[in-house]
Amino acid sequence: MKRWFHIVIAINDRKSEIYSYFNRKGLHDVDSTLHYLLAGEVFQKLIEKYKMELWRFSRYKYEDEPNIFKFKAYISLRDFRDIKEDIRCNELIIELTNEMIIKPILDWPEHKKDIYSNERIGSDNDEIWDYTIKESWPYFINGVCKMWLNMIMVERGNIVRERYINKSALSNLFQLFSIYEEARERINKLWRDDGKHFAYHHTSAVFGYEYVRLMTLKENIFYRKSWKSKFYSHEWSFLYLRMFRYLRIARFLDKIFPTFRRKWLKGYIKL
Repeated sequence: MKRWFHIVIAINDRKSEIYSYFNRKGLHDVDSTLHYLLAGEVFQKLIEKYKMELWRFSRYKYEDEPNIFKFKAYISLRDFRDIKEDIRCNELIIELTNEMIIKPILDWPEHKKDIYSNERIGSDNDEIWDYTIKESWPYFINGVCKMWLNMIMVERGNIVRERYINKSALSNLFQLFSIYEEARERINKLWRDDGKHFAYHHTSAVFGYEYVRLMTLKENIFYRKSWKSKFYSHEWSFLYLRMFRYLRIARFLDKIFPTFRRKWLKGYIKL
């Protein structure tokens, strides 16, 4: 029987010489290079070895708490225990742990009494979602994570070829970190420049370009005050900032020029 299991990698706050080097590279950023390193060198091999069909990554950071990189997989208990053993024996994980850079948390949710409560595919999602979304979204996010991981591996291969790096040199932690740091920068540039097309546009096309309600101002205020503010506020604040900025400019111009109406504002913003 399959169910959802989580493998959590927390980034430590303890200091060491190698930790200080990596910390200068934004170790505790939500978009940490270390996440790319773990995805490409650890989890990609585990996904292939155990032929996982449904899995995803989760990256987040609470305020004043460690940076978290979480891997979730819909697998059997036997596979989960084997995967935990593989992670414990992984040379990269051992080195990062010994250098006090990361702290793997491998006992979730085996130590919990409700281990059998998440057998449904949709049992590990947001509770406020509709049942249909809960049962379907894991397949969507799995595809997104597959693409992200594949982009990492493609860029990793490109960088290794461009730098003429020998296979033996890939065992060096500093060399690996440098490779994935550049891969992260390249992927982020692709996301900034082309994400609106390959992600938003084509997802919208699947749903027939139907309208989607992003978030009302009231909902935004609610999320800011709740625990979810750490995830949502940075995603939506820029949208409202831009909207109110255009609104204020339009109202200011309308006061100076009473006949002024920007055509592109008609039907969108009521002055």
